[in-house]
Amino acid sequence: MHYEINGYMIKSENAALSTTQTNANIIKYISDLCMGQLYLDYGSSKCRYSKQLCEKAKQVVLVDSEIQITRTQKIHNETTSVQEYAKNHLKNATVFSLHDENWKVKEYDFILCTNVLSAIPDMDEREKLLENIASLLSNDGTALISVQYSNSYFKTYETNPKAIKHEDGWIIKKGNSYSFYGIIKPDKLIEMCKKANLEIIKDYRKEGTIYLTVKSK
Repeated sequence: MHYEINGYMIKSENAALSTTQTNANIIKYISDLCMGQLYLDYGSSKCRYSKQLCEKAKQVVLVDSEIQITRTQKIHNETTSVQEYAKNHLKNATVFSLHDENWKVKEYDFILCTNVLSAIPDMDEREKLLENIASLLSNDGTALISVQYSNSYFKTYETNPKAIKHEDGWIIKKGNSYSFYGIIKPDKLIEMCKKANLEIIKDYRKEGTIYLTVKSK
């Protein structure tokens, strides 16, 4: 998604982590899931966890911005797009743009949303994302929502001339473009989830990241 904030055009795809930057805690979480019918990778980015999800569910839906799913980029050492990668390597996955309403008419047994909220500079859009999760979960469905709230390099933003303060994070200049990283503290994330009608099942924190397991109220 692209956001214009105070004259800066922020491109959320610039904040996408590479496929080598996986989180062992999330991989273990997925491996411990029971087999499901339908999973959603919400903000699938570069398909960092899509393969693991596809091994645990009959069908997986990958959702991200139109630019992120169509642009040519490096995905698991292959120069391709998310759409092409899924077509060639994830036989039980379907890719949708965020603007396509078809992915919203399903009910999901599990939704993964990791490091997505922190890339969104618009507070209303964050609320909408969490409300979507609450409305898309099946009766017994759960979601894992995670954000990194503490890291040694966060402090460097305060003195970085290329970092501009905005809301709870920073607009960061990279070359000729801008990205955003919000630092969402655990209490704030919990408050946001509850406001979106999500019930906290488990609150796990490790090495500056919070992992919330939630379900719809």
